[in-house]
Amino acid sequence: MTYTFKNTEINNEKASVFETKSLLYLIGKSDSKNNIEYITFDCFNDVSGIDKHGKNIWDIQSKNEGNLNPKKIGQYLFTLFDNSISKLNFKEFIFFTRQLKDEYKVDKLIRAYSFNNFEIKTKQRIKNGLSEEIERVKGKVINYDNEIDSFLENVLIVEDDTTEQEYLKLITKFKNKSLKTDNFYSTVFKELRDLQSSKKIH
Repeated sequence: MTYTFKNTEINNEKASVFETKSLLYLIGKSDSKNNIEYITFDCFNDVSGIDKHGKNIWDIQSKNEGNLNPKKIGQYLFTLFDNSISKLNFKEFIFFTRQLKDEYKVDKLIRAYSFNNFEIKTKQRIKNGLSEEIERVKGKVINYDNEIDSFLENVLIVEDDTTEQEYLKLITKFKNKSLKTDNFYSTVFKELRDLQSSKKIH
C-alpha cells in the first residue's frame, strides 16, 4: 500500500497557533485522546494522531479564518475527503475551526458536532464547495457523489472554544496546577508552536 504526499506549506503565525491548538485538542480534549500514541505534523494533514500499532489515524484539518462561508468550508474539507478515499485506515476526520455563524447550525450551543447539525441550505452549499474543489483538483473523470456522502456523514466539526493555557492544562501532570501562572503556560505554548513550525520547515 502506498500513500503519496503531494502538498506541503509553511504557515504564518496565526495559522501556526491554530495548528498547535488543534494538536492539543487531539491529545488533550478529543474523545479519542487515550488511543493516540504518535503525532505527525504536515504529513497526512496539518496534524494527525496514530495509535500504538500504526493501524488507525485521526486526521485534523485546521482553519483559523473568521466568518467562513459554507462554500469555503466545503473547499477546506478537501484534504480530509482525499484521505477518506485513500487505502489507509483513517479513524476520524476532524475539521477544527473558529466558531461558525449560528445561522448555519441547528443546535447553536454545541461546539463539536456532525454534519447533520448544519441547516439544510448550509449542508448543500458545503457539499457544493467540496464537489467543486474535488473537480478542480481531480478533474471530472470519476463521480465521487457516494464517497462525498459517506465522508460527510463521518466528519466531525470542532469549533475552538478553549484558550491556549487551558489546552495545556488538560495534558500536563503537575500535582498543583494552580502554582503555574498563565504566563508559564503561554511560554510553553509558544515553544510548542515554534517546535511544530520548525518541523514543517525542515
